[in-house]
Amino acid sequence: MRFIITFLLSFCLVGAGAQQIYFSDYERTDLRNTTYRLIGKYNRHYLIYKNNRSDHWITIYDAEMRAKVQVSLDFIPDRNISVDCFPYHGGALLVYQYQQKNVVYCMGTLVDATGKMAVAPKLLDTTLLSVYTTDIKIQNTLV
Repeated sequence: MRFIITFLLSFCLVGAGAQQIYFSDYERTDLRNTTYRLIGKYNRHYLIYKNNRSDHWITIYDAEMRAKVQVSLDFIPDRNISVDCFPYHGGALLVYQYQQKNVVYCMGTLVDATGKMAVAPKLLDTTLLSVYTTDIKIQNTLV
């Protein structure tokens, strides 16, 4: 009898500590070749960087993973090589590279917790290539 009561009590308590998992819905802007990068959680919102070809944006999700705002990152050039996102003091640091003719530019900017640019993009580095090539990542970013 004691075994049955213990078994029933333990069975009732197992479901009490279950966690909930939330998934975001599919959006029209999410295509097969869209890349995603989780930037971080700020003020109970999640910031996700998304890229599809030459389109760059940050989507802000609430705690239940419902898309609230989509902010376009139109300052990133069309012919970019890479974009790296790093959490930084209530926002994110975006470091991106793009190529114009035979020069690769490395730029950086700060984005606040609402996904908007907080600081104008600044030139971090340039590299002169002897041969014109495309899609070669020259600089690496480490934090």
